[in-house]
Parts: sequence; structure tokens; C-alpha cells
Amino acid sequence: PEMRDRSMNMNVSTALAAMMLMAGTAYAQTSEDLMIREADLVDTWHYMYPEMPATTSSSCMRLNAAGNPMICYRRATGSESGLHYTEFDGSSWNDVTVDQGDYNGYACSMELSPEGYPVIIYGDFSQDDFRHAWYDGSEWHKEVFWAEAGNGMDMAVDTLGNLHVAFTDDDENDVFYGFRDASGWTFENIGHATTWPVAIALDGDGNPHVIWENSLQMIHQWLDGGTWYSESYYMGYPESLSMAFGPYGVLHVVMNGSDLMHFWRSSSGWHTETVDTMGGIPCDMAVGADNSVHIAYQEELNADLRYAGQTGSGWYIEVISWEGFCGLSTSIVLDDSCNPHILHSRSCWGEIIWWGPETQGIGEGQELPASRTSLHVSANPVRTSAIVYLNIQQTGDYTVSVYDICGRLRQTVMDGHLTAGEHTVVFDPASLPEGTYYLRLAGQGVSCSKAAVILR
Repeated sequence: PEMRDRSMNMNVSTALAAMMLMAGTAYAQTSEDLMIREADLVDTWHYMYPEMPATTSSSCMRLNAAGNPMICYRRATGSESGLHYTEFDGSSWNDVTVDQGDYNGYACSMELSPEGYPVIIYGDFSQDDFRHAWYDGSEWHKEVFWAEAGNGMDMAVDTLGNLHVAFTDDDENDVFYGFRDASGWTFENIGHATTWPVAIALDGDGNPHVIWENSLQMIHQWLDGGTWYSESYYMGYPESLSMAFGPYGVLHVVMNGSDLMHFWRSSSGWHTETVDTMGGIPCDMAVGADNSVHIAYQEELNADLRYAGQTGSGWYIEVISWEGFCGLSTSIVLDDSCNPHILHSRSCWGEIIWWGPETQGIGEGQELPASRTSLHVSANPVRTSAIVYLNIQQTGDYTVSVYDICGRLRQTVMDGHLTAGEHTVVFDPASLPEGTYYLRLAGQGVSCSKAAVILR
């Protein structure tokens, strides 16, 4: 979708949802309308910011045994550009360069070995190949596993630590399945794809299942007893795919075409439902031990980051980040309590959002590090006036503006030249009626905002 200023184009329904979230409520979306419901006052969304540069369109997150985030990502610029891995140890982030190079790290995907170590596949488009990197507890290893990089790529690791990959090649857009054990790699051409997304997952017996699209038909192919079986289950044109097995052998697929769709395959065959008519590209999915599906995705019209979770009566949907073009690199994983943790890109930085009680000593609404351009309101709700604290990373011209929930500009707090460092401005809401507003800092290609509630 075309990049746009989210704050200037917020539609009424999404803005209302954002307002209710800030006020301690959430909304559920059905196919008919938006329904306001009371939120849990104990469990809530929390935020933390990895110490890494802007998250690009390539990143993936998993959780270690302690429940702390592990992230692989592509660093796009600087002397350390390439594939990076960073892990939170409970108090700080530890970042390493896994494979340096300007075009290393594209389409990176990560799983964990049986020992809990990271296993990553990714593309190096300068050499036009696909690569595999893994950590053995003491050092990193890497290898080229396919000499001609293609487009879609996905991976799974079995209980023995063997690697299963699915990808499309560049020449004929054929779909390949690859398997790596202690003796090395083997590959099979298993079909042809019209579009690039491909997904792979392992069933309870460790058999690979691969899904892709060919001539508007969704193809499901799986290996059992050395034989490949195939079926088609839907007419569609996916732009993004995610796939996982839940308990009881139920296969779940999430796909974005014009709508965000959920498919599941039980003993009675395939079932289909629409999750969100606003679409969702990219999208990622995790399935809980109770067979509930959790999805993180970027809604297409406003580029909001949304979370969709299954309930006993349907789908519960929240807008959890609405500053515009913020759903890149979306990755979702569940902790041991089935609480979702989501990694995504927000305009100019990476952000992790998780649901549940406070953990790891990181509180809700943790501020960006001082090295990031950011905005903070001293008193919220605002009754008379408030100090707005600004962290400026790059010297230049900036504005601090106030928008209402419909995205209309209501006040300019500051418009001028700021040097790098910390600054303060005064926000006087005397001319504004009570309600929820958004203070937005913009300049030098960066924008960020905070909600502020005005009370008298």
C-alpha cells in the first residue's frame, strides 16, 4: 500500500477505537460493525523497544526459555549492514552481526533448535542466493543452501533439529522443498507457483506440509511415508501467507487477498471464514494450546497494526498501533500462558508489544531510548497545561501539532528549528474542548505521536 501520514488520514471508526483503547477499553469487530467492550483491567498491552536501527521489511521474533525476545533482522545501512541477531537477557539487549553485507538478511525467518538456539534462513541478494545460519551455543555458522535466490521462503525445525524449508525459485517460479540433516541438504521440486508467498509447517508426526498458490488455486501438499500428496482448497490470490498446526492435528492457514482470511483443515475437510474485510499484509499467525488462533497484521487502508484473536463467539480485533505504515516485519509468538507477543516496525523504529501482566521489569508504555526521536507528555490527562518533552536525534526543522480523533489539525504547539538533544515545549489546551487528542512530532523524515486526554 502507498505510504501515507496516518495521523492526517485517520478515519472515524479507527480513531474511535484508538480513543477507547487509550481510555482503557477495546473494541471487537464483526462483519457488521464495531462493538465496544470492557477491557481486562489487570492484563493489558505493554511495549518495549529493541536497541536496533529501524526494522526493515525483514525481521522475525521468537521467545527463549525465560520468555525473553530473540530477534533476527536485516540492518539496512552503516558499516554493520547485513543479517543481525539480538536477544534480550532480562536487563539489556545483546546484538551480533551474523552475516555482514549490504544486501544480506532479506526475507529472514527464524526458528529454535531443540536446544533453544536460533536457526535462521535468509537471502543475500548481492550474491543472489539463499543462506542458512545457526548458533551452536558457542559460535555462529553459515552456509549457502540455494545458489539462486527466489521470492517466497519459509522454514520449520523438527524435534531432531533437522531443518525443513520451502521456497520459490527465480527462473520458473517453481516451488522447492528442502531438507537438511547431519548428512547435508536434499531438495525436491514439488510444484509451480503463480505468486510468491509460500508457507511450511510440520504435523505431529514431523511430516512437512507446504501451501502456495497456482493459477488462483490454493495448493496444499504434504509428505507422508515418502510420498507427496496434493489437494486444492480455495480460489484466491494471496499476498501474504502464514501456516501452523494446532493441537488435535488441526491445520490453520491465514491468507491476505482482498480480505484477511482464516482456513482450517479438520477430519471433515477445509473450512473458511473472513477475519477482517480491511485486509492484512503482511500477516503472521500463532496457534495456542487451546487451538485458538492469534494473528498480527497490517490493515491495508490506514496501515494500522492490528491484532485478531479467536474467542468462543468469533474474532476479537484491536488496533494496537495506529501511527501509520507500522505493520512491516510483523511477527507474532505466544508465551507459555498463550499471551501474544508481537514484533513490528513503526515508521522509524522496531517495537515489541505483548499482552499480559508486566514481565521482565519492563512496564507498560516504556519510553523510547534517548537515541530515538520521541515525544512525551508530562501530565496526562491534561487539565490546564502540560510540558511536552522532545528527544531529537537529528538537527532540523520540526513541528509539534495537535489532532483530534478524526485526524483534523486543531493546534500547532511548535514549528521551528531544533538541534539534536532534549527540548521542552508547553502545550496549552485552553482553546480545545474535553476529549482525546494526539500530539504529533514530525520532521526530518520522522514522526511519532502520543495520545493526550483533556479534562477540565
